[in-house]
Amino acid sequence: MFKHCIFLLASPSLFALTILHVTDSSDNDPGGSGNAGDLRYCLNSMNQTLNTTPDDYAIVFDFPMTIQLNGILPIINNSSNPVSITIGNTGSIPTVTIDGNSGTYSGFFIPNGNVTIQNMIFQNLTAKGGNGGDGTAGGGGGMGAGGAIYAPQMFLNGSNPSITLMNVSINSCSAVGGNGGNYLTNSPTGDEGAGGGGGFSGDGGSITTTGSTGGAGGGGFGGDGGDVTLSADNLGGGGGGGGIGSRASMGMNLGNGGSDQDVGQDGNASGLMIMAGSGGGGNTGGNYLGGGGGGGGTPSGGGGGGSQGTNGVPPQGSTPPGGSPQPSGGNGGDGGGGGGGGVVVTGVSSNNFDGQAGNGGYGGGGGGGAGTGAYDSGYTVQGGLGGVGGGGGGGGANQSDMTFAGGGNSQGGGGGGGGGPSQFSTAPGGTDTGFLGGGSGGNGASSFGSGFGGGGGGSGLGGAIFVDSGLNLTIQALPGIPTIFNTSNNTTQAGSPGSAGTGGGSDGFAGSAVGNSIFLRSNSSLTFMASDADDLLTLGDQVAFTDDTLFGAGGTNVFVKGNGAVVYNRTTDYQGTITINNANFKVNGVINEANISVCRNSSFSPQRGTLSGVGTLTGDVFVNSGTIAPDTGGTLTLGSLTLSSAEPGALGSLVHIAIDSSGTSLVSVSGPATLAGILEIDLDPSATPGQYTLLTSSGITGTFDSVAFTGTVPNYSLSYLPLGAPMFVQFDFLGFDPSFPTLSTQGLRGNNLRVAKYLNKLAPDADALGLTDQLELLNDLSPSPYRKALRAISPSRNSISTFAAQNVMFMFSESLNSHFNKRRLARHHGKHQTNQKSLDSSHGKNSYSEPTAFLASNEPLAVHRPPSNTISALPKNTDSQLCAMGYNSYGRQNAQDQNSYPPLKNTSSQIWGMGFGQFSHQDSQHQTPAFDFNTGGFFAAYDYGNTDQGCIGALAGYAHSSIHEHHSMGNSHINAGYASIYGTKYFSDLFIDAALWGSYMSVDQKRRISFLEFSKTAKSSYHAQQLDVHFGAGYDFNIHTFTLEPFGFLDWVVEWDPSYLEKGASPYNMKISSRTPWMLRVETGLNAYKTTTYSSGIFIAQAKLSYVYKKPHHVGHLNAAIVTAPASFFVEAFTNKQSLVSPGLELYWQTTWNGYTSITYNGEFGSGYNSNQFYLKLGYYF
Repeated sequence: MFKHCIFLLASPSLFALTILHVTDSSDNDPGGSGNAGDLRYCLNSMNQTLNTTPDDYAIVFDFPMTIQLNGILPIINNSSNPVSITIGNTGSIPTVTIDGNSGTYSGFFIPNGNVTIQNMIFQNLTAKGGNGGDGTAGGGGGMGAGGAIYAPQMFLNGSNPSITLMNVSINSCSAVGGNGGNYLTNSPTGDEGAGGGGGFSGDGGSITTTGSTGGAGGGGFGGDGGDVTLSADNLGGGGGGGGIGSRASMGMNLGNGGSDQDVGQDGNASGLMIMAGSGGGGNTGGNYLGGGGGGGGTPSGGGGGGSQGTNGVPPQGSTPPGGSPQPSGGNGGDGGGGGGGGVVVTGVSSNNFDGQAGNGGYGGGGGGGAGTGAYDSGYTVQGGLGGVGGGGGGGGANQSDMTFAGGGNSQGGGGGGGGGPSQFSTAPGGTDTGFLGGGSGGNGASSFGSGFGGGGGGSGLGGAIFVDSGLNLTIQALPGIPTIFNTSNNTTQAGSPGSAGTGGGSDGFAGSAVGNSIFLRSNSSLTFMASDADDLLTLGDQVAFTDDTLFGAGGTNVFVKGNGAVVYNRTTDYQGTITINNANFKVNGVINEANISVCRNSSFSPQRGTLSGVGTLTGDVFVNSGTIAPDTGGTLTLGSLTLSSAEPGALGSLVHIAIDSSGTSLVSVSGPATLAGILEIDLDPSATPGQYTLLTSSGITGTFDSVAFTGTVPNYSLSYLPLGAPMFVQFDFLGFDPSFPTLSTQGLRGNNLRVAKYLNKLAPDADALGLTDQLELLNDLSPSPYRKALRAISPSRNSISTFAAQNVMFMFSESLNSHFNKRRLARHHGKHQTNQKSLDSSHGKNSYSEPTAFLASNEPLAVHRPPSNTISALPKNTDSQLCAMGYNSYGRQNAQDQNSYPPLKNTSSQIWGMGFGQFSHQDSQHQTPAFDFNTGGFFAAYDYGNTDQGCIGALAGYAHSSIHEHHSMGNSHINAGYASIYGTKYFSDLFIDAALWGSYMSVDQKRRISFLEFSKTAKSSYHAQQLDVHFGAGYDFNIHTFTLEPFGFLDWVVEWDPSYLEKGASPYNMKISSRTPWMLRVETGLNAYKTTTYSSGIFIAQAKLSYVYKKPHHVGHLNAAIVTAPASFFVEAFTNKQSLVSPGLELYWQTTWNGYTSITYNGEFGSGYNSNQFYLKLGYYF
């Protein structure tokens, strides 16, 4: 493993990044920390470090591998640090498979952090709830949930994880509820303690003896609850709660609770030093993150809680202690079961503790209540509560009709504990109070010794994934790569109820089995994300999502976000709310009952959200700034439909209908439809005149506000029929004017589609615009030349100049940063050089004992020294010694003793100039061809300032840029003047800097339009202005003659382009509207400096490596119109964000006569872009 200190300002994290390599596909140490290089070892190493150091982590796999588990995997991030963690390799092909060993083990349990899982397959994993223990009354079974991935709301130190899946498949996984515990068949007396509730895979403890006993421990996160082996003759202690265990199939198993006479085992989680609760009789709990609680021991006492649990105590007393007594069983921490209750010892003074069992923590079962031994109404022998996912403990034995003996409840998903036998009354079984479908426990009999309640079965929820309350799971497309997410052949199974036997008690009830694919708990959400326009996320045929509405909770949400498309082909009974923001949600399957909102997030993009496809959505559909667009020739079926009109801040609704030679698309609304907004019809020239039904409903209210056509407006009429009580919208297509030639739009997308639709819109004016022959020419082209012709006509290439000009401005900001570096570091050398020279000369020294980091680039060298000399800082607390030797308190010789080294000059001013060149290339994107742009120019500048505090300055300069599009598609030239005011401020080794740049530029463009028989060049010229706001910060770490400098810079360039006209390429000359595009650039990385001193000056070498993030906004968004045309359209380019690596190198030389020079290289590479930049600088201090 190794660590990169990279500070990513463009991401939500500012932590360093540690990369761990999985080099071993085995899992041969499941009961320990794992073997070096395996996944278990990497997870434990990460957890160990995260509890002390909050680093980001990436776990990568050195080769394609299948990891077959032999034990429960460690929790992913059990610390309190919400860092970012990525698991899986980059690319587009899943290379790692996590296999659950024939359904023996579950997958990832993630309680904290921003966790991204990418390019992985999960298979054969099972989340099995622990079985309830047997006893006087049975314990409830635990919940099985999230066979592959489980996200808890809060667990141990973690809370509110955010999980993102990219290119992940989950196959043949399951969630199985634990079975309820049974009546203890080997005991006819009915005075034994009760069984513990099952936990997350940990079974509840059972009673294995007869006579009056304590209660068994609740199961934990893998650890079993402790059994009870001793009767009342041995003072009846309770079993300890199970902890965080391994359930290892080889080596040492971990996490089990101790029996009533044993200590608890150590736990299975690295990082947290936690000791489980001890039993009331003195048996200790296990160490290391949640070992099982110790048993009751002697004297009788409750079992300790598992995980970070509390201690059990010995209950005693024959009279009510007054107030509310406390359980003798210890409560379990998260992942730990509650300890079993101990038998109350009578005949001694009361101590406020009774025979009630301890409660389980998150994922832990409640302990079982104690057997007889308490005879007063102030005491209880109730079963402990199960935490979320844990079953309730069984109720103990009430021999006197004065002691409560009910079964413990579950806080969600686990079965309730069975009620114990209760003389002359009925002790109820526990229930699921968390609305997750756990089965209720059976009631106990109303006569002591006659019958006992069976435990309820646990629920099986989310065969693939379980998302707890208040959390969000994101399933995201890989950038620009079609991505499939699937959950195939996953299942859920409910836990069986426990048997009450004979004698008057009742059996428990079975749990529930819901959500084979993804299960959402109340107030959680699921996000499908296709960020960019080219992103495509396809949800496989077995992907479904459901929530806990069935159990009376609900309030969940599904979001479809981004500018790309999400395709859903499955059937789901999800009953929450689905919100489509900007993205195209193509539904080809069935979504039952969910309410749908189609809208946009205008802060993300101007694009409308779209509901498309040929599926069925039986819920209510609300559209605001969104689009309903059934596929061409298909029917989109909705439960009800409410459209809205445009208003300030909202675009209103749009219904898009496509009509071609095969027929029309159709919106079929089974319920009412309220119409408003725009009806947009894409009418292909091949469509046959006639009547087309566009929308049907059980009853239509209102009408569309307007009708629009994507191409040529035909002769038509629109009717809402039957009159007076309309139930369908009918479009009568009467044909086109024969003189209007139109272009086909079939198979087109992006800018090509926009150009073709625009030309069709101009068809009625084709003669006046000179387009008639052109439309006929285009119609004669075969598909490939036709698309190339539309690309040539598109004016999107006119945005290349803007892209180039903004990147040139970024280059200037980079050059100014280099200047600040040398100016800033001056203050270190200037002081140290003068002080130490004076000290050393008085002792006849000609060398310096300890090197500093740097020589000032803006402090003159006032003395000469050989190349071997180095410089040292003054020792501390030397003022009195200096005065005694003839030096002042600043380390300088007093005037009468300064005979060898004159002091440095105070040079607050400098002038400098710089020449530069840039050679850049951008690959083709969004129908914009690849192009090269080269820039050259110069600057002249003046600085004024103090090397201790900072400086201010101003500069002016000129640059010329030439742009050459590949395939001879055009070229441009930019001549620009630049001015800037800038400044930097020092705070010891911390610095900040800022600059404001302005530019006035002249742009000359040539756009060649060539296809078949047409070849002309559109020429245009305009003047534009730019403004760049720059901020930077960093910190210097000085290590001898080296300085390491982590830094971060932010630049925001905004440009004001006027409207302008092209000429020379009629009829395709365009008028481009004025616009204000901008681009954001963030750079973060590390500078390293090395200083070497010579008699004639100083040489400094600087190296840089950084990450650069660029986000364009409307850089390629052009509103255009053919000159004199009555309508306009828009095209887009440069919509992709860029992630770049930027290396740099500078060589700097400063002379003793106050002059200096440097040569610098800086590069940017990635995202189809590369740039090589060179600078030559000369300067002088005075």
